[in-house]
Amino acid sequence: RAAVGSQPDQEAEQQVERQFKDLTREPRHFAAARPPYYSPEIPAVNERLRLPAEWEPHAACWLGFPHLEEEWPFNLPDAQRSVAALCRSIADAGNEPVKLLVQNDRLEERARSLIGDLRNVEYVKTDYGDCWLRDTAPLLGHTSSRSLGALCFEFNGWGGKYLMPSDDRVRGWLTDRLAARRFDCD
Repeated sequence: RAAVGSQPDQEAEQQVERQFKDLTREPRHFAAARPPYYSPEIPAVNERLRLPAEWEPHAACWLGFPHLEEEWPFNLPDAQRSVAALCRSIADAGNEPVKLLVQNDRLEERARSLIGDLRNVEYVKTDYGDCWLRDTAPLLGHTSSRSLGALCFEFNGWGGKYLMPSDDRVRGWLTDRLAARRFDCD
């Protein structure tokens, strides 16, 4: 066992200090700061929002088509094929409409080439970062009066590690597009 203040103790302390600096360093950003898309926050209300269970019928399933090399280094084509297969399973075999976010015409063309011609898939052009909309889009449900509601969380890019362009805009954009009543979670 080394004496306190010995060389091995100092090396261990330096290693812990380096690890702490790594944990507290500035997060990795995929894009420069960007302004929020949506209008000022609507105050939270005291009304319940019922979210449908996975097995209940849904008006649509919202997915994002992978497009960022930074999110999928060396695996972007595989990720695109996987999301295309998921779209086919939901839209065709599951007979549930899919709303697939695509960034532009080029990505829509790529998605169509992988998915095929399915009547249940709608391609929606907008800005988004992470393709996993479960993290960035609102949870959709109905109020007691049967109107559509959007439960909006503030996604932090996995603790600031993976901030992607437009991730902070998806929840507001989709809420506005669907004319849903916004419920903010803090």
